[in-house]
Amino acid sequence: MFCVIVITKSFLSFPLIEGFYSDAVVGKYYLSRRRGCMRVSILTPQMLRVLFGIFRVKVGWFKYEWVQDCPLRECIAEAKRSGLDVFTFWQRFPNITPRYRWYTEWDCIAVLEVQQGYDHWWNNISKKTRNTIRKAKKKGVKVAIVELSKRFAEDVSKIYNETPWRRGKPFKHYGEKWNKIYENFLTLADKATFIGAYYGEELIGFAVIEYTPEYSLISQILSLQKHMDKAPNYALMDKIVEVCASRNIRYIIYERMQSERDSLGFFKRRSGFKSVYVPRYFIPLTVKGLIALKIYQKVYPLLYVLMRVDCLKRFMRRLFHSVRRGWSV
Repeated sequence: MFCVIVITKSFLSFPLIEGFYSDAVVGKYYLSRRRGCMRVSILTPQMLRVLFGIFRVKVGWFKYEWVQDCPLRECIAEAKRSGLDVFTFWQRFPNITPRYRWYTEWDCIAVLEVQQGYDHWWNNISKKTRNTIRKAKKKGVKVAIVELSKRFAEDVSKIYNETPWRRGKPFKHYGEKWNKIYENFLTLADKATFIGAYYGEELIGFAVIEYTPEYSLISQILSLQKHMDKAPNYALMDKIVEVCASRNIRYIIYERMQSERDSLGFFKRRSGFKSVYVPRYFIPLTVKGLIALKIYQKVYPLLYVLMRVDCLKRFMRRLFHSVRRGWSV
């Protein structure tokens, strides 16, 4: 079927509040677990996610929204047939001026403009970032475009299975076998570039770049934690910018922008990525979905004002931190 909907069912869980951007709470966090054959996850703004958890609202979104425009009519029809309460979609970058009148939140994505070439990017990143990239090369890290092969999938499997935890959260690819990784990569073979970082003969990091008519998308950058002292991720980013600039690609997107306190958000900012807001729409398909959205619109302004008070913000951050850590165990 052309339109693929990921059916989601949210469970009450408290997200970690890591600060606010501009006038909107950005949908940055997601949780993902398996319950049989259904993927149980939630990908909505923070307070809205909690509310959907209270009402047990079923939420769906277009599976390929990062690389394709949402076929809206087909998606809504499929969502209704699937019994969803709310369907959500966004306007893909760079067309970010809201076009629809449905309820809107703002997603924050990480965007790097490389239209002016690799040299312009290199001269505009910080001195520390340039020194980190040079350090990786001095320590013997070599980065190159890699042809997709079973050997490459086996090496990626070793990176996936190094540790079950990354950035303080369960790592969703932990335990994957090389043959499954190879099958997944084969679906991207004609529309993606694979880049590997090697230390001697060992693959210590890799990146996957997908291409769309408007931009290139970094779908993965991952390295072995035991080799982080060699800064392979920065060496990979250097190669990504070089490859995209050589293809005359205007923008690179690295999914959502995290908080500065998050290690991945820190890495993106040091690499030159900026925060850009894109509108995300929520379409109620059932009475329950409509009620949940209406309650959220009434309650959210009060919650937002309260969370601007420093003492309450610190208290809620500690509370959400402890509750989420307990939920993850």
